[in-house]
Amino acid sequence: MELEELKKEWKVFEDKISKTKAINDLLIETIIKERSISRVARMKQQYKGFFIILGIEACALVAVLVGNPFDFNQKWQYLPYLGLLAGIVLAIVSMLRFYKKLDFDFAQKSIAEFLRSMIDYYEKNKVYERWFGIIFLSIGFLLPLSFLPHKLEKYGLWKGIGDIAIMMAVTLVIYLIAFKMGAFRNRHEIKIKSDLQEYESLKNISDELAF
Repeated sequence: MELEELKKEWKVFEDKISKTKAINDLLIETIIKERSISRVARMKQQYKGFFIILGIEACALVAVLVGNPFDFNQKWQYLPYLGLLAGIVLAIVSMLRFYKKLDFDFAQKSIAEFLRSMIDYYEKNKVYERWFGIIFLSIGFLLPLSFLPHKLEKYGLWKGIGDIAIMMAVTLVIYLIAFKMGAFRNRHEIKIKSDLQEYESLKNISDELAF
């Protein structure tokens, strides 16, 4: 009789532990999910701003290529602007692909699935983004060379080259400052990885408490 009572009490205890774990798991899922939903909303707003900025830059570059406001007289002078325009178009296409991934069905899928899919996307695109960034910044660095013929005509050889060198040096300094300030660091990726680590850590604690 005592054994039967003990079994019943143990069964009740196991049920309570099971229900407690279910509540803990739901709480963990809800907390991380709400944070991610809020983050996704901010990311979408930020990317909308990026689209507007890139659109304005693309229009400005098209105006340079079509209208020739700097009075370029050699075709090679247009190459940096053409390269920048191509880079902006590729950036917009890449951002549209990423923006589409943000339309995640949080109601039907787990937050862990979303976080892992985002991290997987970041990891797969790291090499592409690195090379794209290097090429894009290199074009920006070489942009002052398009004014070299005008500088040579106006100031002569050495002063003209000196002016271009100063412009390129200023561009390089701006890049270095931006790097130091973390302008090219993907903060969203860092935060999403942090969310996944926190989620997995809390889940492990919940699993340990269930035993």
